[in-house]
Amino acid sequence: MTWRDRQIPLLSFESACGQKIVIGERARIVILNALGGRPELKFIALLVQGIPRSCKLDSQLSYVDVPLCALEQAAVQVGEQVAKVPDLLALEELLVSAGLT
Repeated sequence: MTWRDRQIPLLSFESACGQKIVIGERARIVILNALGGRPELKFIALLVQGIPRSCKLDSQLSYVDVPLCALEQAAVQVGEQVAKVPDLLALEELLVSAGLT
């Protein structure tokens, strides 16, 4: 996709984890700064299934034992929801190895 006059890869996290892609009416695209320091990959576009919102967390997170895909680092309890923590460096490596940068 084009963002700020540059081409950046658009990724569905669900698809990258081998799950079915569902694009709901609240779907959005978020732009993330790449973390890997690769000159060819400064940003990643990620399809999300809702409006992103920030949430203040502390160091007392409760980890949840649920199945994770290879691109997820952990799952934590946030209020009444389970939030999965993506492995952003692994996502970047997936994009680079697929030639999408």
